[in-house]
Amino acid sequence: MSQKILERLPLAVIGVTANREIALTNNAAKRIIPSLLQVLPGTDISRVLPDDLLQAVNSSMTDGSPLNSARFIWDRTLIRATLEPLNENGISGGCIITFETQEFA
Repeated sequence: MSQKILERLPLAVIGVTANREIALTNNAAKRIIPSLLQVLPGTDISRVLPDDLLQAVNSSMTDGSPLNSARFIWDRTLIRATLEPLNENGISGGCIITFETQEFA
């Protein structure tokens, strides 16, 4: 049931493992960034994420700090991303990236 809920969320979600690999992408993420349709679980995030977002993920996972409302260009789409590290007792357990499209100003 939780997998069905995740797939149908209107918010785009990417799960990243502690090893900085893609754990999952939901349907909303694949609609916004169609190149995610080609990404298999276990793919290193450095092969998938744009450099600015990759740096933000690495920083967030390293220091355990969430990142709210960062804007990035990804596949010619402006997105607003939020990162939530999954750290426990100072040990990185990965992170959750949620994002939505933004209008160019």
